[in-house]
Amino acid sequence: MGSVVLDSSVLIALFKPEDKHHQAVRDALRSPNKYLISAISFTEVLPLAISKGKGDLIRTKLRAAVSKVVDVTEEVASLAAEFRTVSKVATPDAVISATAKLAKAELWTCDQNQARRHVGARLIA
Repeated sequence: MGSVVLDSSVLIALFKPEDKHHQAVRDALRSPNKYLISAISFTEVLPLAISKGKGDLIRTKLRAAVSKVVDVTEEVASLAAEFRTVSKVATPDAVISATAKLAKAELWTCDQNQARRHVGARLIA
């Protein structure tokens, strides 16, 4: 059992049955790992749920699906800034990559660009 940081794209696919990655994500999450998410993933995943009046439900499901929500600390933010400088990646992706690196965890994503930029990432597709 290893530690895995789930990218926001994985969470979106998990909670959206019509997403083309939904089944692949469900299958991948059957493996016994310690799943973590960055707090920034809440910001990326919740807007649609909130607009549909399901914000509390998705918050509850997120907390149940993961072992830990990792805060965006100064250390995470500093490493994310380094990633942004080198790869010109968007802030949320940089924060999620930094979270995985600092947690010594594998990053799972449905985003091909994120998988390509983060060494050792697993593309769920």
